[in-house]
Amino acid sequence: MVKAAQRLARMHEVGSVHGDLKPDNILLGASGPILIDHFALQIGGISPGWTPEWSAPEQVLGLPVSAASDIYSLGVMISRLTGATLVGEVRKLRTLPTADGDTEFDVFYNPIPALPPGRATQDPASFRAWSRLATRCLRFDPDQRITTAEELVERLNELIAEHPLTGFLKVTLPGRLAVATLIDGSTTVVRLLEDFQSRQKPSHAI
Repeated sequence: MVKAAQRLARMHEVGSVHGDLKPDNILLGASGPILIDHFALQIGGISPGWTPEWSAPEQVLGLPVSAASDIYSLGVMISRLTGATLVGEVRKLRTLPTADGDTEFDVFYNPIPALPPGRATQDPASFRAWSRLATRCLRFDPDQRITTAEELVERLNELIAEHPLTGFLKVTLPGRLAVATLIDGSTTVVRLLEDFQSRQKPSHAI
């Protein structure tokens, strides 16, 4: 998580936003995590798509994205790493039509991570500390979130030292990964959709 946030910080330093950060799009390599399948967005740009449950509200609404948009996705990831479920008020947002023709989606408004009965894997004080961090990342208003990945990295390091997470998390990566050559001659890792397209709904295009 820390190294992924550090990679994200380097993207933000050059004005880029990933736009589709989730476990499926983090490749674990020998030199550390590689963030793949990004939307190649610039800060202030409009995303061509988004992923339900992972993307920030402003991205769903087709508003300009920022570093805080990626911070939201990291907040979801932190919640899931602690075994929590997001609870709270849900608001229905009307969006531009997606590729499926949908125009309305439910999005959490300032959710709070909560542990289902019997799922606790750490002491209550540790969970509360991690929950506070996730909550700061998941504010509906991007200006109220942790604003930089650098700040998040610093807080993550503090929490890992004070309240290390315990337990195991199984991650299954669908599809096939391949190396693709882009128009500019550079190469990047991509995920081939034909292997799992029929089993998993892709990110919505707006």
